[in-house]
Amino acid sequence: MSMKLKIISAFSVSIVILALIGIFSYKNINNYKESSEWVHHTQKVISQTERMLIDIQDIETEQRGYVITGEERYLEYYNQGLENVERSYLSVRQLVKDNAQQLMAINDIYQTISARVELSKQAVALRRTKGFENARDFVATGQGENIMKKIRVDVDRFLDIEEELLSQRVAEANQNFSSATFVIITSIILTILIVLVTLYFFILDYNKRIESEKQVVASESLIKNILDSLPIGVFIVAADGKPYYSNAKSQQILGKGIMKNVALDGLQELYQVNIAGTNQRYPAERSAIARALKGEKIIGLEDAEILKDGVRIPLRVNATYITDREDKIAYAISIFEDITDVKENEKNLLLAKKLAEESVILKETFLANMSHEIRTPMNAILGFTDLLLKKNLGATEKDYVQTIKTSGETLLRIINDILDVSKIDSGMMIFEEHPISIKETFSSL
Repeated sequence: MSMKLKIISAFSVSIVILALIGIFSYKNINNYKESSEWVHHTQKVISQTERMLIDIQDIETEQRGYVITGEERYLEYYNQGLENVERSYLSVRQLVKDNAQQLMAINDIYQTISARVELSKQAVALRRTKGFENARDFVATGQGENIMKKIRVDVDRFLDIEEELLSQRVAEANQNFSSATFVIITSIILTILIVLVTLYFFILDYNKRIESEKQVVASESLIKNILDSLPIGVFIVAADGKPYYSNAKSQQILGKGIMKNVALDGLQELYQVNIAGTNQRYPAERSAIARALKGEKIIGLEDAEILKDGVRIPLRVNATYITDREDKIAYAISIFEDITDVKENEKNLLLAKKLAEESVILKETFLANMSHEIRTPMNAILGFTDLLLKKNLGATEKDYVQTIKTSGETLLRIINDILDVSKIDSGMMIFEEHPISIKETFSSL
């Protein structure tokens, strides 16, 4: 598995784990929030119930004060107590509306409170209309006190149930809080671990990338050193036509390095590239490197020269293109060399060939002339030997003359053979078929 894939896998697992932790944390926090709300709700029920008990006790106190003193100021607090107890009851009733048992209990308590309030109202009315003694005797019957005892008992029972609910809800809230805390701490630890693992893979990948970059730089440096050590010029152009690289030999031949902002059509002017033997600039579109960028695979040219310090330098240029991973042309590379010595050698060879051809012509002319000059006296010798052979000579003299004739004829054939050499050199040799005498051949030998 590649390092990049490991990092992606670790990151994906991290996202999944964090998402699950987030969902679980959200659920636990909501549970804790809901439990806390129920705790607060129960505390509010208890508080409002206790408030209602205090309100009814205040009503009883203010009623007694009015019965004893007859002062109207007690009625002010008495009436306020009536309003408060009604408000407290409605509040508690609203709070326990989802609890049927407690709702029934609070309604029963309120009925008892209503009975106590009714007795208070009767005592106040008696004090106002019939005086202190009648009101005192009504209160002394103890009905109100008995009702108050029942109210306290019912309220205590109601509060006991709420206290038990409060304990359960506090315990549940604490448990949810512990769970939420555990999840949060666990998620923090897991997050840190995941971050550390991802960071570890990232550092490994980063170190490998740095090492790869170092190797690339080293490779590029090695390639550059190799290219700089080549005895030929190397010139590389990017796909947009801008110069990319030139080696040391290229700079030596051209007289200057690359200028990366110069476009392809400006290279001819920059390096003063002309059509060989003329002062006309070499067309940019005909250059080997331009043709390579257009997709020609292998191009070779010998019709370009550069003007360097007033001296014409003929070049042999080859070019091709380099593709990227998508098989698109990324670069064009041109390899060129100074062929001044080659051109000079060609010129010398042409001169030597011309001299050789002239020498052959002179030799052939000499041989032809010499052969003609030699054949003239030979014809005379042969002619006179023929004349002598027609005379009445002795056997010995005739044999001498015949030998002279045979030798002359042999010498004449040698001269003809010399002429045949010139015919062979000029490709004009013709073979003929003639009968020969073996006896005469051996005799002549």
